[in-house]
Amino acid sequence: MQGQLNNNIYQSVKVLVDSQFRNNLDDPVNNFKYDLDKSVDRVTSIYVESAQVPFTYYTTTVTNNVFETSLGTATIPPGNYNSGTIATGLRTSLDTNAPACAP
Repeated sequence: MQGQLNNNIYQSVKVLVDSQFRNNLDDPVNNFKYDLDKSVDRVTSIYVESAQVPFTYYTTTVTNNVFETSLGTATIPPGNYNSGTIATGLRTSLDTNAPACAP
């Protein structure tokens, strides 16, 4: 698209950036450099037209996944849990890691 601003002709350029096509696949998807195909001079503004951010953060991480109980210590893997899955994870961890209760 072309237009005119302050007696200067300007051109809009749309650039689509997708992290899966980043230059170096070893770079993290949230912090990478993207090289344009051609040079763009005298840029007066840049804006993000749209963005998609996937749900990638766990509610339980390595900093909050250890539980001390009267039955022992339970450690569950980082992840997203609801009331049912966290109960199962805790029980599995306790059954696997806690010493057997003596009669």
